[in-house]
This record gives sequence, C-alpha cells and structure tokens, in this order.
Amino acid sequence: MYLNKQGTDTKLANDAELRLADSYFMTSQSNNAINYYQMYLGRSVPDSDYAMFQQSLCYGLVDEDQRKAVSLEKLVKQYPNSVYATDAYFELGETYMKMGKENQAENIFTAFIQDYPKSRFIKNAHIALGLIYRSQGKGKNALNQFKSVVEDFPNTAESREALGLAKIQFAELDQLTGYVDWIQTLTGTDIGQGQLDSTLYNGAYDRYSFGDCQGTLKGMTDYLNKFPDGIFRVPANYYLAECAFSKGQDSLAQMAYEFVAASGELSFRKQTVERLASLYYAKQNFEQAFYYFEQVLGLVGNADEGRRARVGLMRCAKSLEKVPVVMQYAESLLQDEALPTDWKIEALLNAARSAYELKDSANAKLYYTQVKVQIKGEAQAEATYYLAEFDFVIGKYDESNDLLFWMIENLPTYPKWRWNSLILMAKNYAGLRDDFQANYTLDFVIDNADFGDYGAQASAYKSELALQREREELNTIGVDSLSMEDFELESIEELEE
Repeated sequence: MYLNKQGTDTKLANDAELRLADSYFMTSQSNNAINYYQMYLGRSVPDSDYAMFQQSLCYGLVDEDQRKAVSLEKLVKQYPNSVYATDAYFELGETYMKMGKENQAENIFTAFIQDYPKSRFIKNAHIALGLIYRSQGKGKNALNQFKSVVEDFPNTAESREALGLAKIQFAELDQLTGYVDWIQTLTGTDIGQGQLDSTLYNGAYDRYSFGDCQGTLKGMTDYLNKFPDGIFRVPANYYLAECAFSKGQDSLAQMAYEFVAASGELSFRKQTVERLASLYYAKQNFEQAFYYFEQVLGLVGNADEGRRARVGLMRCAKSLEKVPVVMQYAESLLQDEALPTDWKIEALLNAARSAYELKDSANAKLYYTQVKVQIKGEAQAEATYYLAEFDFVIGKYDESNDLLFWMIENLPTYPKWRWNSLILMAKNYAGLRDDFQANYTLDFVIDNADFGDYGAQASAYKSELALQREREELNTIGVDSLSMEDFELESIEELEE
C-alpha cells in the first residue's frame, strides 16, 4: 500500500520494494520476488549485489537455470569484491552441474577451491568436483577430492557424506583393501573392525553376484588376507572356490573347498563335497574322491544327485580294485529304472565283470546275457566270449562253439576276443575228442596271431593237449596190461588145482 502512495520518499520506497521482494522470497512466491527484485535493480540503488544474488536464487527455484546462470555470472563480474561473490561463484558451479555443463562446472569449482579455501562452501566444492570427476570416469581424481574432505574436515556432515562417496569410489576402483587401510589411519571415525570386515566382504560378494569371477577371486582373496579370522571367512572361501573352479584353477578351488568342508557350515556343504569329489576324481586320488562321494550320497536332495553319487562311487571303487564295492553300486544303479542309457551300460558291464571276478558264475552269466543283448560293439564280443566259456566249463562244447562262430562272423574287428575265441574253440574241439580240428585251429592262431601273446598261449595249449593225450594213452595201456596179468594168474591157479 505504501508503494502506491504518490510522493512517497524515494529512499523509503526503494527500501520497501526490497523488503517486499524479500517477503515474497521468504514465502516461496518466487515469481513475485523476481519481479520486485528486478524493479529494484532498475534503479540506481545500493545493495544491488544483494538483490541480484537473491533474484538468481529465485530463478533457480522456478527452474530457470539459464537465467540463474546469467544472473550469477553478471554478479561475479560486476561485484567481484561483494560479500555475496563467493556464494554466487559456488552457486554458479552448482547451476552448471544441474544444467549438465560439467566442463564449466569443473572449471568453476577448481578455481573456487583455489581462490576461496576459507569459504563455508569449500567442503561442498570438493564434493561437487569429486562427483564431476566420477561422472567423467576420473575415479582417482574423484577419490582424492572425497578423501580431502574427510581428512581436512573431520566430524562434519560433509565429511560423513564424503566418507560414503569415498567408499563407493574405492569399490569402483576395485580398491576396497585400500579403503580399509585408509580408514584405519583416520581418527574420529566411528567405523569399527566389524564394519570394515563387512565392507570388504560385501564388495567382493557384489562382484560374485554380478557374475564377475575375476573380480571375485581378487576381492575374496583380499578379504581373507586382510581378515583371516573374519566374520565371513567361510562364505568367502566358498565363493572363492566356486570362481576358481569355474576358471579351472583346481588347486585353489580344492584348498578353499577343503576349508569350507572342515568348517562344518551346512549351508554350503552339499555343493562343497560334490566339488571336492569331482576334483579328487580328476586328480585320480580315488580314495579321497570315494570319501567325498560317500558324503554326497548322504546329502542328496533328488534322484539325479543320488545317481551321480553312486556312479562316482562305482568308478572310484573300480579304480581302487574294490570289486565287491563295484558290484554293490553297479547293482544298485541297475535297480533304477530312470537311469540314463550310458550309465546303465557302464553299470551293467561293471556288474558282469565284477561277478565274473568274484567267481559268481550265476550272476556273471545273467549280466553278460544282458550285455550281449543290450550293448553293441566290443562289449558284445566280450559278453559272447564269456558266455561261451561258461558253456565250455559245463561241457556244452557244441553250444560254446556256436556262440564263438557267431561272434567271429559278426564281430570280427576286435582282435582280443577273436584270438581268445579261437583258443577256446580249440579247447571245445578237444573236449569233443576232435583233436584234428583242435590242432588245426591252434596252428592257425600260432601262425597268424599278430596281437598280444595269443600265439604263445596257443602253442602252450597245443603242447598241453599232446601231453594229455599221451597220458590218456598210457593209462589205457596200463589198464589193458593189468587185465591180462589177472587172466594169467587165474589160469595158473586153475592148472595147479
């Protein structure tokens, strides 16, 4: 109302105008404030720097950043010694940041830090410059800005903010170990060993969760070196082992898995013992592999895991030549109707061979009969040979030879079983008293076998057969002579009577 009166004193009117603008500013009526500040600035009045600064703040409140920047630039140039110049310079840098003009903002804050080291905004300027560097990918420069606030202005709100930003920057630079070392040099922080332990572990775990195994290996190794008895030493070893395993670093994986297994931690146990079983098996340490496969079998959560464990146990037992154990797990697998074909074939062959080695002829014949029907190739030749051998043992020489003829005709490409079969065929002929065919077959082996020691075996059996026949002939002559002597004795006795 006062400003509407005619003849109002100019000095008082100017003062009232400025007060009214300030009132609008204080009540958040920014557009009205801008207008009255502009009216005030349109005259030759004192405190123009103040009005210009306030007006620039109002421009920011109504999102007119360009006009705010222009106003602040004008203020700094026209009133370099104003008490508002320092604040205006800082606000100009903030405005450039908001407008996305990072290069201009960087220049402003760099100059501000150099020219106004005692300003109340110096801490904020360091943080702002650090954020600009971070946005530009200049991580080390950003870190230096954040660290300077923490180190030079401890126990302030800005130092706590800078500390959080420094932690993030250390993590982005993959230098969380450096963060821990740095924190331990500071005084006045409320960050304890437990927090540092968690920080270093969580940084490494973040790498793992993002699928960055290389970063996980470094992070978990750094954590374990820094905190060997740390809160997270068991999961750290586990995730280290998982990444080492995926990278083919088996020795490192084995060492870390062993730590987890020894800890008794249940949450990682099943995967850990599975991995250890496979690692030891790959290294042909079958005793240790068997030990861990047994643990896996006690922890399985589904049928497929149980199958894998039993297959591992069967294979380890076979390598360790524990024939009864091979038989045990092979038969266990064969009872599983959902067993994959490859594993079924392996289990069936192991069952047949184990039964044969254990002299369990009934089961050996049972399983080899299944092998002959269900499996092709060399396994079929092997099964046919042993089935023929079973017939030979019980004197079914013709049936044995029928099987051998079938095998030689249909599976001729397996020399081991071909030459074995010809020698067995000769034994069948000998059993049938057909020594001509027996010797003919043995001579064929002696003259043509170019694999293994089958020629020597045939030669040895030929000599054995000849010796056997000689003995049989001598026994026959001996029986005939004894009968004649008895006849002559009886005749003499009759004559004497």
